[in-house]
Amino acid sequence: MPFDAEISRNALKMKKCKKIWSYTFYVYLVGGIFMIMYSLTSMTGVSWDWLMTLTGRDSLSGVAFLMIADYFVTAPLGFFLAFKGSYGRSDLGAMLAPVLNIANLIFVTILKFKHLFDINPVAFYISLFYSSLCIGVSVFNIRANYVYHQLETQRGFPHFNERFIEREEEQNMKERMKEYKDTHKSNKKIISDMDGVSLTGNNLEKYEHVHQQSTMDDI
Repeated sequence: MPFDAEISRNALKMKKCKKIWSYTFYVYLVGGIFMIMYSLTSMTGVSWDWLMTLTGRDSLSGVAFLMIADYFVTAPLGFFLAFKGSYGRSDLGAMLAPVLNIANLIFVTILKFKHLFDINPVAFYISLFYSSLCIGVSVFNIRANYVYHQLETQRGFPHFNERFIEREEEQNMKERMKEYKDTHKSNKKIISDMDGVSLTGNNLEKYEHVHQQSTMDDI
């Protein structure tokens, strides 16, 4: 495949990965905020349970308490894992986010079979939709991270821009040339020092030879 075509294809893959990460981030963020607000309002805020609780005449109903506790835990934690799995490029976070929502889906389904959603069945279907949506985008996020790791080994990563690649290659060439010049200069210095040592040794040998002859002449 021609280099230009490969760069274009990889750039398109990177763009798709970023789009999936963005979708994952906002689904978990907006969805989590909505579910927290919904658990506070739909199950309590506009119901008689909430008014009775405020006036001290009754305690919070079981399903309302479970919904609030559930989404005050799963929504922030799910968002954190999704953020790490998307913009954080964490494979572990990308895999744990759907696992958390699968567990939450099982939890609300059990509550459904125990008839705890009979007073407000809409809450169950909204929870079902939220968890299913999070699981769906998480699957795409896992796939995007897999493609991203493949792109990490490709030439031009992460920009996949011909002009940037040319500039990067020029910079690498300058660094190699500088390294070569420094090495050459260092080698010349070493050779020069060795020549100096050799010259000193020759002078010393000449001195000893002359000195020995002069001593013999005196004798």
